[in-house]
Amino acid sequence: MIPKCKQVEKKLEYLAEEQVVGKWIDGKPIYRKTFKFQLNGTYTENNKKYTWCTTNIQIDAIVKVSGYISLTNGSKYFIGNNASDFSVSIDASSNIVIGLRSDLQSGQWCYIVLEYTKQ
Repeated sequence: MIPKCKQVEKKLEYLAEEQVVGKWIDGKPIYRKTFKFQLNGTYTENNKKYTWCTTNIQIDAIVKVSGYISLTNGSKYFIGNNASDFSVSIDASSNIVIGLRSDLQSGQWCYIVLEYTKQ
């Protein structure tokens, strides 16, 4: 007789507070934090505007990044969407840097879920 498998229920919470969600390959804890901020287009380069969101976290490794922007017309673009040229990176100061096609960026809301290890 094959034993019945217990179904594992995993609760995913996306909070503005930092939470431990696992362990990375080097043994360090993996943290998850959700950021919500308005895009303001700090500077423009090659028809793309860039905005920063300060994390105040000493990030060591980026494990996963996901997110989207919400436009005032109701449209939503996810990271990597070619139509919006929406990109996310982390700079040397651990700031989230958002790049977006310049005609889409004024005052839009951005939601980023970041999973990372700390230094």
